[in-house]
Amino acid sequence: SVETRARTYWAASRVLAESKRWSEALQLATQARLLLEQVDDQRRVARLHNAYAFICLEADPPRTAEASTHLDRAEALLQEDSSPADLAYVHTERSRLALLEGRPEDALAFAERALLYVEGDELEEGRVLFLRGRALSLLDRGDEARAAFEDAASHFSKVGARQQIAASWRELGELDIAAGDLEAAVESLRTGLEALDPRRSRA
Repeated sequence: SVETRARTYWAASRVLAESKRWSEALQLATQARLLLEQVDDQRRVARLHNAYAFICLEADPPRTAEASTHLDRAEALLQEDSSPADLAYVHTERSRLALLEGRPEDALAFAERALLYVEGDELEEGRVLFLRGRALSLLDRGDEARAAFEDAASHFSKVGARQQIAASWRELGELDIAAGDLEAAVESLRTGLEALDPRRSRA
């Protein structure tokens, strides 16, 4: 069926993205979107636009203009047929885009908006809290950033997302260094490295 083919293209696209084969990943994501457009499923097409934007922002270098266009399309489609969670994913990617473009105030605003609707999705809530922490850190709001990164690490631990846990503790270590607390920084960075140990059981 068209939907099965679309799901297959999207799954293959994600595998290619994880292998950093960005152009091929984007090509397959486009094919998935075009197939879903044939069955007039606006909500799922919007989700694919958002996913396409995610891959654009993961690419090296990030394709920020292209990502922005797809986020605009996703949001326009979701205005007609969406759940709050669908829009939250768009706000999450807009927060990432704003950080990449050096707009921490906007990144914080989008992260705050996303947090209103992602409760219950541990991984997504962790992602949004991490972005919130990055924005707060760039705005020199260290104590708030620390709390956000600690919360993010907690959410990531609940789903065993080791790389994301490590990233959160790395950011905490950077905050410790900025505060001149080298002992705490070493402990934070060590905790992050331990999180990457594959022998650790899922939290």
